[in-house]
Amino acid sequence: MTDRKFKAPDGKVYDESFLIERYGQEKFDAFVSDNSLEEISTVEESVLDEDEFTAPDGKKYTESFLVERYGQEKFDSFVEEGSLKKKMLSIQTLRLAFQNFKALIPYLNLNQKLLMS
Repeated sequence: MTDRKFKAPDGKVYDESFLIERYGQEKFDAFVSDNSLEEISTVEESVLDEDEFTAPDGKKYTESFLVERYGQEKFDSFVEEGSLKKKMLSIQTLRLAFQNFKALIPYLNLNQKLLMS
């Protein structure tokens, strides 16, 4: 099982093991209980084709994170009952991604020409 990650009030993300080593288990648990540390999924580190789900509390998690945490059967039951909602990309998000990609094309072509020469 991989180390869970937590977002601190300063916005930085830390591994669970680092935080426990630094503050001790008791303080770590207190920070999590009072929401000073927010557990996050590793969506930012995941591959683009991995599905993302929104939990009832509004937090977003990758499918692999949820399956690892709850097991495939429990995950499937959460999805079937509607507790976990699959994130759908909005048209605006897709448009923005396409525009950003189009803007990179000249640079990609230039780099390819430089590599070929």
